[in-house]
Amino acid sequence: MPYVVPISFVYDDGHIFSFSLVGHKVLAMRGHPQVCLEVDEIHSPSNWWSVLASGRYEELSETGHWRNERDHAWSLLQKARPNWWDPGSKKPPLGGSKPDVYPHLFFRIKVEQITGRRASS
Repeated sequence: MPYVVPISFVYDDGHIFSFSLVGHKVLAMRGHPQVCLEVDEIHSPSNWWSVLASGRYEELSETGHWRNERDHAWSLLQKARPNWWDPGSKKPPLGGSKPDVYPHLFFRIKVEQITGRRASS
């Protein structure tokens, strides 16, 4: 079944870089690594654009041959938006008032196809 969820991301050199806690989204991408990302910008009902990027999910581990890509993802996200890790690095508390913080993982989508549509008046 398709699973749709918003993410923070950056695009660089044919890859979409992002991060997440391990949960339904990550488990779904691990099980079905062919994924799609939709990006929209809507100014009005007659002035908008929408892009779909399809590709393969790849997890960027802290060790091994993915380490450089993980560091690259971190630096891109850091430049793109202050506090880029919020709220994605916090898990809602269970019965408490302070969020619990868990380690997150970095991933990328190797873009294989981009399509889109736009309307302008």
